[in-house]
Amino acid sequence: MTEDTETEAFEEWENWSEEEILEFLGPRDTYIRMKCNRCGYEENVPDWVYGELRGEDIALGKADRKTAIECPKCHGAMFKKE
Repeated sequence: MTEDTETEAFEEWENWSEEEILEFLGPRDTYIRMKCNRCGYEENVPDWVYGELRGEDIALGKADRKTAIECPKCHGAMFKKE
């Protein structure tokens, strides 16, 4: 049963145009450039991840502070690059 379902799904995708596939997948992520204050490492972070963390800061009553994520290199604080 599973093999039949997989085959049917593959055959359906095979007939889709690239435009239909992109529409089905939805919009692509946009990114925010973050930079570590300690070591200078920079990385792109999906904007929705940054938004989630920003929302947590606001909910905790810390709207006045900069939102940070942990640096994967030195474990310092990475902030939105200005």
